[in-house]
Amino acid sequence: MKFEIKVIKAFGSVDKFIDTWVDRLESGEVKRTTGRLNGIGDNDVQGMCCLGVACEILSEKSLVRKSPGLGNNYVYDGHVSMPSCDVQEFINCNLIVKNPKEPDTAVCDVLAEKNDDGRTFKKTAAVIRNARKRYLAKAKSK
Repeated sequence: MKFEIKVIKAFGSVDKFIDTWVDRLESGEVKRTTGRLNGIGDNDVQGMCCLGVACEILSEKSLVRKSPGLGNNYVYDGHVSMPSCDVQEFINCNLIVKNPKEPDTAVCDVLAEKNDDGRTFKKTAAVIRNARKRYLAKAKSK
């Protein structure tokens, strides 16, 4: 978990990163798009998906590299539609999302799927907050 150590150094804690991510999702400053981390998505909206917002925040602390892609799209560490393996592992290991139909589905996959299915950023923010609470409760019970 070298990436998690970098996040903790940059933000002070995992929770501060998650709070920043959730606050940005709830702010209304970013339009939601689909099929892309950041750019003109499948819904023809210039914006970010929920995971793109996380990547953008990480890029602001130089933890991932943001660069122009084709058209009006941006890539993070060379990735267009899903975060890098390091970012996915970090998110997957620090949140527990309930998915009764497919309990083994990775958190990033659930968030991306629900984003592309139309879940609002405010609802996604609530899911992330609850997923962090579940993770902390499980960690505390060990």
